[in-house]
Amino acid sequence: MQEGSKIEVKHSNLNDVIYEMNKGILRIPRFQRDYVWERTRVAKLFDSIYREFPIGSFFLWITPQQFRKLYKDVKELNLPEPDDYQPIKMILDGQQRITSLYVAAKGLELSFGKGKPKDYKKICFDLDKEEFLVVKRNEDKERIISVWRFFDADDKDEVYDNLSPERRKIFKKCQRILTNYPMSVVEVKDVHLEEAIRIFERINQGGKRLGLFDLVVANTWSNDFDLKDKVKELNNKLEDKGFGRISEEVVAQLLSLLIKGQATRAFQFQLTNEELINNWSIAEQAIESTIDYLRNNFGVKIYEFIPYPSMIAMVSYLFAKNNGHSLTPTQSEFIKKWFWRSAFSQRYSASTLTVMGNDVHEYFDKALSGESIKLNIPVNLAQEDIERILIYTRSAVKNAIFCLLALSSPRHFKDNSAVILDHTLCSEFNNHEKHHIFPKSFLSKNHIKRKHLLLNFAFIPGELNREIKKESPSDYFSRYKETNKKFSETMESHLINGNTDAAIWKNDYDQFIKERGFLIFESIKGLTGGVSELESQMKTNPLEVLENLEKEIRIYLNGKLSLSFGDDYWKKIPGDIQERTKERIAELYKKHPYEQGKEIKNSERLNFCDVMDYNQIIQANWDIFNNDFGSKLETQKHFLNLKEYRNSFMHVRPMNSIVKKQGEASVEWISRIIGIELENDVLETEIEEDNNESEE
Repeated sequence: MQEGSKIEVKHSNLNDVIYEMNKGILRIPRFQRDYVWERTRVAKLFDSIYREFPIGSFFLWITPQQFRKLYKDVKELNLPEPDDYQPIKMILDGQQRITSLYVAAKGLELSFGKGKPKDYKKICFDLDKEEFLVVKRNEDKERIISVWRFFDADDKDEVYDNLSPERRKIFKKCQRILTNYPMSVVEVKDVHLEEAIRIFERINQGGKRLGLFDLVVANTWSNDFDLKDKVKELNNKLEDKGFGRISEEVVAQLLSLLIKGQATRAFQFQLTNEELINNWSIAEQAIESTIDYLRNNFGVKIYEFIPYPSMIAMVSYLFAKNNGHSLTPTQSEFIKKWFWRSAFSQRYSASTLTVMGNDVHEYFDKALSGESIKLNIPVNLAQEDIERILIYTRSAVKNAIFCLLALSSPRHFKDNSAVILDHTLCSEFNNHEKHHIFPKSFLSKNHIKRKHLLLNFAFIPGELNREIKKESPSDYFSRYKETNKKFSETMESHLINGNTDAAIWKNDYDQFIKERGFLIFESIKGLTGGVSELESQMKTNPLEVLENLEKEIRIYLNGKLSLSFGDDYWKKIPGDIQERTKERIAELYKKHPYEQGKEIKNSERLNFCDVMDYNQIIQANWDIFNNDFGSKLETQKHFLNLKEYRNSFMHVRPMNSIVKKQGEASVEWISRIIGIELENDVLETEIEEDNNESEE
């Protein structure tokens, strides 16, 4: 290593790596995910080594003293605590390969707490075929040798002595190749945690990137406080209550809102260990209070029902800032309107972290101070929209309808007894094999498509579902109507039309979907204070719609650009827009010289852009907008339509029917794009079980 250099390339061998792992010198950092390859894949890795194929380099971080304890203590690996004088080397790249090789070389059983342990002694070498394989039962121990025996100094001689001369040659060849296999190791030293994480992310761009929560955990870890462990303890309590485990990111969002007033990536990464220690207790209590509140008042019976996980952080912010007190009637009324409008408007589907911070300051802080709140969250939803939703589609609107149905306290079709919405029943809500009102077999028999529409779903207990699974609705509902004295009340609790002329008595599926869609849509209007469809809004107050749309476009652009390029994203804005913006700001200073010297944020610079500037920004950074907008040509066309439509209003120009229709269509098109469902609600587990995933 050159003097002053931070990196050194070392030529080691597999035996040395196994030795350092066994001594507790080589460790998995806390921001790495626990993951060992499936045994068949490990066998292929050993095969590559035996054939002397390259298996890639390994990056290690020699940790400064204050980060010596920043490793995961994976109990199943049974690694000793290293001596104080020994350096700790954290694996930044190659964790899966090293750990997989180690568990096979030591013959360990591993499960990481997930199911039945897997025995890595089953990875063997066939001396006759000279190939590695996984065996269930070894019937020929003089031919099939477990890999761990090649590394065990005490055991290999005994194995060797029992082999034939030919097999001894192959045994010694295999042992020599495995133990002496050259490994290229890059060691990084004199690097702080934040820089080590950056290195990790850079070299793992082809694999799984670290989640924001992983970075917060690593950046705030100490011997006295580990956020990951705290969230595990909290989730264990929530799971015991039957709610399920909430996303770790939700907790980090809440802490950032409480401490920094914002939840963006930049603010979360500024959190310190001391700040988390000082705020953990109130955050934990607020989350528990929020879960109880949402379950009792909004039908969020399990975590999977929440329209947006971030909503838990938002409501918890209110509870935390209330200093442990219950919400006031005014605050409860605000949360009611905010919850339903945010869900049915798909408020947090894009630029989520930015919108959260905006809403905290715009609405939640005002609710805390007792100010009157004008909730500017329009709900642009039509009955036809909910009629098209499939049971297995990931959608905030779908989840909100589940909450709505749960809040209606559904009753048993047979006897009007309460359907117990426990975790067992609710957790099956995405299963399109269950809970059909028009049974799937009935629809298939009658060649009716769209079996799995959300509106064909009801909270039906398992025994009832099995009983009706082949019957027509008219048959089983007729039977239940005779035995259930409160049949009408039961049907109302499911928002199903049970009148004498209803579709269920005629087995008319299409009409049933429309009838139930109407009842649910009316309930949505009641909860949100009225659903204003975009077309209706455009007729009554088009200027307000256009102003709101431009505001949402700016929030969307700020969020996407910040996420991709960081806080200093303005350099990614086309030069001519930068110049025009600079001139417009200078004009502002001429009119208002007292504003000079004030720091202009990127989000504020966007306020000086016009409609076609937005289009140009999107086109210039198409890589990050492609998935949302799909076509450059279509995007430009709709922004041109929007510009002409907007200018007709702003400059009081006459507008022909074509400009009007194209403008309204483009307003809706852009509105739908920037409101698209972007968040990933699939929780990442600590242990990645899909053996097709790329290595970290």
